[in-house]
Amino acid sequence: MWLSIPKIVFFLLLPAVSIWAQVTNPSTYDLQFANGSYNCNTQQYCIDIQIKAATGAGQFALGTHTIVFNYSTAAIQSPTYQPINFHPTAAPCIGPGGFQYQSFQSQGFSFSEIGSGLANLTTNLNFYLPGFECPIVAQDWITMGTVCFSVVNASLNPGLSFNTDLTAINISTNAPSPQHMQGTFTGNNIITQPTNKCLPVEMTKTP
Repeated sequence: MWLSIPKIVFFLLLPAVSIWAQVTNPSTYDLQFANGSYNCNTQQYCIDIQIKAATGAGQFALGTHTIVFNYSTAAIQSPTYQPINFHPTAAPCIGPGGFQYQSFQSQGFSFSEIGSGLANLTTNLNFYLPGFECPIVAQDWITMGTVCFSVVNASLNPGLSFNTDLTAINISTNAPSPQHMQGTFTGNNIITQPTNKCLPVEMTKTP
């Protein structure tokens, strides 16, 4: 939601160096799963969700956004999400005169395992200042957060894929139309080899 700030606020603040951010509305974004890590002792598989501007597209800022992905419950279940960027307690944006504000107001993560797995990450915009939006998404991958699953069968395809029908990202002003455009979405179809040496299974001796 866009909120206006009384102009008097800026006159009362001491001068400070601020960075003017040029953003493109709308731009085109890519998504990928990356840096998969499987701990075979805890039977947990974790992988990052990353975003960047598509090749040739302008840098941009996110408004309210929903990232939805599918996964195979035969291989992995019960996802949890740990945010890294684009969340309400991230480092604040810096506006004119050193004014600080949080871009995002709230974030929710939910999933359904009725049939195939479907997970939903939704983050709501709190505030923006034209020209001082943050964080800026350019053509380098930025990790949005890490999703972890309980491993049911490590030999099966986890079937991680972004749902193009349900994924949507508002432009920096949070206008519902036009939205940032979808580029290349890269899933993941293999559970990465364990990052640790698994402990041997203890055998119980029969008296």
